[in-house]
Amino acid sequence: MRRRLVLFFLCLIACTAAATATAWARHRRRPAAPPTGALLYPLAAAPTISGNFGQYRSDHPHGGVDLWSFLQIGTPVFAAADGEIDYLKCSSTGYGRSLYEKLADGRTAVYGHLSGFAPKIDEVVRREQRRRGEYHVRLDLARRPIGVKRGEVIGYAGDAGTDVPHLHFEIRDRRGLALNPLLAGLPMRDTQPPVLAALYLEPLGANAWVNGTKNDLYLPCKKQDDHSFDCRAATISGGVGLSAYAYDLIDGSPRRLAPYELRLLVDDREVFHQRFDRFSYDDARIGDLIYLQRLIADRDEPFIRLFRRRGRIAFDVGDGIGDLSALAPGAHQARLLMADEHGNRSEGRFALEVRPPPVRRLEYRLADDHRPATSAAVLQNVVATWREDHLVVRASGGLVDGAAPFVTAFVVSQSQTTPVGPLQYLYDDGKTTIVAPLPEASSGEVRLRFRWARADGAPVEQVLAFPYLLATNGGRLTSDDGRAGLDIPRRALYGDCPVTIAREKLPTPNWLEPVGDAYRFSSACEPLRGDVVVRLTPPAEAGLDRVGVYLYDQGTWWFMASGASASVSLLGAFALLRDVWPPTIGELYVGQSPTRVLKIMVSDLGSGVIERGITVELDGAAQIFEYLPYKNQMLLRPDSPLASGKHRLSLKVVDRAGNTTAKTFSFEIR
Repeated sequence: MRRRLVLFFLCLIACTAAATATAWARHRRRPAAPPTGALLYPLAAAPTISGNFGQYRSDHPHGGVDLWSFLQIGTPVFAAADGEIDYLKCSSTGYGRSLYEKLADGRTAVYGHLSGFAPKIDEVVRREQRRRGEYHVRLDLARRPIGVKRGEVIGYAGDAGTDVPHLHFEIRDRRGLALNPLLAGLPMRDTQPPVLAALYLEPLGANAWVNGTKNDLYLPCKKQDDHSFDCRAATISGGVGLSAYAYDLIDGSPRRLAPYELRLLVDDREVFHQRFDRFSYDDARIGDLIYLQRLIADRDEPFIRLFRRRGRIAFDVGDGIGDLSALAPGAHQARLLMADEHGNRSEGRFALEVRPPPVRRLEYRLADDHRPATSAAVLQNVVATWREDHLVVRASGGLVDGAAPFVTAFVVSQSQTTPVGPLQYLYDDGKTTIVAPLPEASSGEVRLRFRWARADGAPVEQVLAFPYLLATNGGRLTSDDGRAGLDIPRRALYGDCPVTIAREKLPTPNWLEPVGDAYRFSSACEPLRGDVVVRLTPPAEAGLDRVGVYLYDQGTWWFMASGASASVSLLGAFALLRDVWPPTIGELYVGQSPTRVLKIMVSDLGSGVIERGITVELDGAAQIFEYLPYKNQMLLRPDSPLASGKHRLSLKVVDRAGNTTAKTFSFEIR
């Protein structure tokens, strides 16, 4: 009886999914009317979106929309509805100069990256800045909010806290959840359906293979018409992760935006469903679970995972987890259904062929041949890739006199030798692939022993060793030489996984001086659930004066923290470097009347400049200024018009390493 009930519900689910898919296809050319809530488009410019909700950001999904100001600073910003300004911030980072408006319905509208506030708001802000003696303020106005009306100018678009002028606009509900503004009443015309550019498949488990290899596979998709795309077929074995480079276009904007909704169906059965509709900033790390970071870095293509990486997240819909490992052997038809917030729909089609793994499984046993063997480097160009529960070793070569090797594997840990297996072995087109599972044990070394029987009877042997450290929550890892390590707070990892720490030679520019070796921290732990601490020990004679931890990424060293340790959100190559160059102060630019904004370029090649490292005096009096780190600019807006005559501006800049530069300017107002 129980089995019949299970079969009944499975059939019901399949029929429902098929009916839903049919309805989706039937209505894909009839876009739904966009939301027409009470919100006013809050920018005095043609409605254009340059960034939308859910797009990838380095440490969170994008929580609003970026409204394009066509590179203009000073475009008026309107209140999107009646409400009260109850909170505001001025900062050199984040949203820069920003307003928070409590709407009459209890929601909150956020306006970010403003170049200035409307006069009645600016007066309140400047009074607080003068009281504190600095530009950076966070002002809670809940007890004395500033009332505003729909359409009233409350500020001006700019580039505070960012690099390109625009207005960042958010809607948050009563609980503080970020809502998709295009579903929350922001008017916008959109007649263009999403586009599917490519698919990406990656073997996730030890028994997973793609097109007969352990390599990831990039599959470009071809447009058939405005609503359909065909992608190349692929063969898979085991647990394979599927991701999609899909993007949306919106009227009036050339920018590629995140698609609102993605549904993956295999044989008309839904296996994954996601919508970018709302999320909590308390779960900001979910962006790393959604997007493939390495493809954003390598190809600038934001691939979205069509499977759950680490359990359910805010954007998941339904119970499908994107697991392809349960597909029966044979041919399957897959479809990716895509939609935007305005009901424009499209779909991508592709075939998946499920086959058994193309490998020999090697059970561990002692070699029968105990004769002395000659050491030889048969395998060349060896590359090891660590996964969470297994090791993949790829190499050129693999046959001796046309014969495959006998392979055994061990993990050596704390003076104990433990055999591991079964191994998976593949030789194809002059290349060897070995997959070795990792035991649930402490840090150690995986050793692979290859033994070939030559035609003349004399055996040949090669041993490959791959040391690793097992990362665990609350644990501490240290390199072989003791000079590099990783401290892992509790709950920083989603699960135990191997980590390698190895010295690496990396170039350094002449404004940074190496203090000891660089170390690469490689891990299968990505993404991290929380920050971890990288520790580097300088040589005894080096000292830590002007020294900091730097991350090497795409040819550039990025300052992480002063001293010998840094809390980081991702792993890579790190080194201790001494910043030996002072900051640079450019020329003074005096703006036109009546505002007379004073602007100076301030930059630093090494550790960088922060707001508290800048001191400004005008005619001997300390000044409140704004620092724009993305543009290397310091702006001074005097409270009152400068009097006619000569003036003296003194600027002192200290970078994060302590290097100092000072410069004095004389100018005249006529």
